[in-house]
Amino acid sequence: MATAESMQQARIAIREGRLVDARRLLRQVIHEDPKKHAAWLLLARATPDKKLASQYKDRARQLQPDSP
Repeated sequence: MATAESMQQARIAIREGRLVDARRLLRQVIHEDPKKHAAWLLLARATPDKKLASQYKDRARQLQPDSP
């Protein structure tokens, strides 16, 4: 599955509350492109563990420090 399609499917899964599906899709995206800033942010959003979500957000900030 293409990265853009996987990202879109992950967004839909998050919106529908299918967080396990979203995390699976986002891990695939990150495996293909570990520098994909938006994937790390979405993964943080789909992760119920606050500490782990914070680590994902930190990773996104490292990749794009100027992003809001």
